[in-house]
Amino acid sequence: MRELGPIDVTLMPADDRHSNPSFVLVNQTGRKVAAPEPLCKWQPDGKSSMDRVLKQAVASMATVTNTAEGVRLELRHPEQPELPPSEFMFASSFSGPLFALPYSSELRQIVSVYSPMRSVNRHHPLVKLALDSRILEAPSDLQEFVGSLVWLASDTKTLDWLRNPQPTIGRWRKQIGWLYRNIDWQSVAEDLHPPYLILDVNGEIVELGANDFERWANAQLDEKE
Repeated sequence: MRELGPIDVTLMPADDRHSNPSFVLVNQTGRKVAAPEPLCKWQPDGKSSMDRVLKQAVASMATVTNTAEGVRLELRHPEQPELPPSEFMFASSFSGPLFALPYSSELRQIVSVYSPMRSVNRHHPLVKLALDSRILEAPSDLQEFVGSLVWLASDTKTLDWLRNPQPTIGRWRKQIGWLYRNIDWQSVAEDLHPPYLILDVNGEIVELGANDFERWANAQLDEKE
């Protein structure tokens, strides 16, 4: 696996974006991570299914790094080899998995990086709490907030929402705004407080701050979003 070298994440061609996950992993020689034909015969639905399994396996073992050429994945020795990759994934019935990956030291303050492959920083306190809160039957407002926030921070639409505020918003962001407002932040550890940092594709760091959550809580609901 390590022979792949640094890996770029690109968006799948438009005709194939119904696939899940809808990203392509390509190394510096142009080789794509894909299942070999003999292996594809093992699955009833063939290549698309095996490609999905292989891409998710490779992605889940990667470290997110920031280079002069942009954000890339590197396959490194696992930090906790005794744990399966699924221990560091958030699942959703509406989208592909959200990977909680190690981010390299220069990205230690970043919650998420803009990428066709959704990921969050496994080392960030917010993500650690979200991982620990995944299967709770009765999460607190804070636990529910961070559980929603990891999906929000890794959504490529979020940067547009932050840069181009609208007078109306969708139900999801409205709910996150209300959760933020309901939390007693004086009793919450400082390293869990906003602002939360997102790295854009052009290398710009964008803040998701308290004012954004307050604006969402106060905004008029757009039932169509």
